[in-house]
Amino acid sequence: MCATAYNSARPTWSDSSARLVMRKLPHVTVLFWVLKIIATTLGETGGDLLAQTMHVGYLVSTVIFFALFLAAVVFQLKARRFHPAIFWTVIALTSTAGTTLSDLMNRTGGIGYTGGALILTTGLAIVFVIWWRSGQTLDVENVATFRGEQLYWIAILFSNSLGTSTGDFLADSLGIGFRDSALILSAIMLALLVAHYFTRINGMVLFWIAFVLTRPLGATAGDFLSKPLDHGGLNLGTMWTSAALVVMLVGLVAYQTIRISRHPLDPLPAPVHRRTGEPQQPNGELVPQGICVHAEPAWTPGEVDDLDSVQCQFGHHGLTSCGEDFVLLLFPDTRRVEVREMATFGPVGGVDDAVDESWTSRHERAGEGDG
Repeated sequence: MCATAYNSARPTWSDSSARLVMRKLPHVTVLFWVLKIIATTLGETGGDLLAQTMHVGYLVSTVIFFALFLAAVVFQLKARRFHPAIFWTVIALTSTAGTTLSDLMNRTGGIGYTGGALILTTGLAIVFVIWWRSGQTLDVENVATFRGEQLYWIAILFSNSLGTSTGDFLADSLGIGFRDSALILSAIMLALLVAHYFTRINGMVLFWIAFVLTRPLGATAGDFLSKPLDHGGLNLGTMWTSAALVVMLVGLVAYQTIRISRHPLDPLPAPVHRRTGEPQQPNGELVPQGICVHAEPAWTPGEVDDLDSVQCQFGHHGLTSCGEDFVLLLFPDTRRVEVREMATFGPVGGVDDAVDESWTSRHERAGEGDG
C-alpha cells in the first residue's frame, strides 16, 4: 500500500460524465415543517408590521417584499447546493410577500377572502398543470433542474399567498377566531400525518396540502400572538412577535447549517425527463467522479479545502467492494474534495464505476512504484 498525493494525477472531466448532482432543496423532515411554520408565522407578523403597524400600506409593502423575494430567489437559483440561510430566507419572503399580496387583493382591492382564495387556488392549480406537463419531477426533494426549481418557487409563492386568504377566511369570514382556527388547522395537519403513514394517498399530494395549510396555521398563530385582546389575540404586538420569530428562525437555521456541514446531504442522480427519460441539465453542483477507498484513511468524513493536500492509503486498486468504507467526491470546477462514508449514498451506489480508467491506472502505477 502507498500514500498517494492527488496533485500527481488530476483528471479533466466533462459535464456529460456526471452521474450525481448536489441537492438544492432540503429533505422533508420534522425540522423542515417546524422551520416552515415559524417562517410563515413570521411572514404574517412581518407583513402586518410593515403594512399596518408602520403604515406603509399594502401596495408599497407588496412591492418591497416582492423585490426582496426576487433578489433572494436569484441567489437560491444560482447556488450550487443547498444553503439553509438562503433557502429559508426565500421561504420567509414568499410568506411576507404572500401576506401583503393577499391583503392587497382581499381588502384594498375589495375582492374579499373567498374571492381571493378562489383566484389563488386557480393560479396554484395552473402552476401544477404546467409543472406536470413540463416533464420535471414532482418529487420536491429531488428537484435538480433550473426549470424545475423555478416551478417549485412559483408554486410556493402561490401556496403561501393562498394560505393567507384561507386563514383570514376561517378566522374572519366564518367567525371561528384565531385560536380556534389554529387548533382546527393543527388537527388537519395531524390527519395528514396519519394519512402519510397509514394510507396510500400520493405523498406529493399530501405534501402540497400540508404546505398550503401550514400558511394559514402560521397566519392564525401569528395573529393570535400579535392582535389586540378585543380581536381575539394576546396583544404581544407585531414588532415583538416578529423579533421573537426571527430569533427562533435564525437559531434553527444555524443548527441546520451546522448539522449539514457535519452530515452533508446525499447527492441526487443526474436529472432526467419524467416521461421520456432524456437527460436534463442539472442546476446543482456536479459530482462527476468518486473513488472508493477501503484502507484506513488519513482523514475523516467532511470537506477538504485543498485538492492538492488530500492523501490516503490505497489498498488493492482502492476501487472495488466499497463495503463500509469511504468515498472521495471530486469537484473539478471548484478544486474541492469531500470525504463521505459509503453509506451516505444509499440506493444511488455504484460511485466507483464512474472513475476514469486513466485516473485509476496512474494511481496503480504510483502504488507499484512506492512498493
